[in-house]
Amino acid sequence: SHRALPMPVCPASSLARTVLNLPVCITAVANIKSKQPVTVGDKLIAKAEVMRQRDQKYYVWVTIRKMRKEVFRAKFIIESLE
Repeated sequence: SHRALPMPVCPASSLARTVLNLPVCITAVANIKSKQPVTVGDKLIAKAEVMRQRDQKYYVWVTIRKMRKEVFRAKFIIESLE
């Protein structure tokens, strides 16, 4: 039997920062919701979308799906430090 794993908060934050392609940035705010556990071997698809930008702050939504069903979502505010 497979054990349930906690949702990948750190990889989701990394994905949010990666889509911005900023040389130096921090995750200022993270609002996360784990909707369903996943197990080892599950195939997951992650999607990140930049929703808006205000000055040096970027608002990024990340969703992770398993077989088209959302299992995790997060909203991040990423701040550029340059």
